[in-house]
Amino acid sequence: MEARIRARWLAVGLVLAAVLWVACGKGEARAVETRAVETQAVEAASCPPLELKLDGAAQTWTNVLAYRMRGNTIVRIYNHDGVTCEHLLEDKPVSVPRDEQLINITVMSGTAYVTYAPDPSGGQASKGKVVTKGEKAGGKLGLCLPDLLTLTGKGVHEGHTVTVQGLVEAKFCGDHK
Repeated sequence: MEARIRARWLAVGLVLAAVLWVACGKGEARAVETRAVETQAVEAASCPPLELKLDGAAQTWTNVLAYRMRGNTIVRIYNHDGVTCEHLLEDKPVSVPRDEQLINITVMSGTAYVTYAPDPSGGQASKGKVVTKGEKAGGKLGLCLPDLLTLTGKGVHEGHTVTVQGLVEAKFCGDHK
């Protein structure tokens, strides 16, 4: 009888130890996640506010979309609302306004390559860091461009210049299919 009681207490002890071990592991994971969110908030706060100019005039281009493709983050800033997440994720054809303006930013391994579309040549590489990750579609993604970039238009934008710097906040569309 005494051996059965000891065996039960041992079993209860092992179960409690396992529960505590799992709970502590989850607590540590939550702590790491909390530290990551706090770090992202500090990085976003230390980034200058977005400054976007076309030919020296301040712009408020509000259609800013982001997605991930092959491990890279892509952010697009439009001066019109003719492009949606669905267009980007499914490569759907887009009928854009004749005066479309677009800044395309591709972030690969801590470097942002920024172009003033439609011509991807003549872009600039810069330090760029995703400071707020879009975890799920519809969430917010923040990208810091700490250096002032000056992009010269080509093709239909020949003779125009765009400057961009600061915290770019985008609607996160999700992962490209």
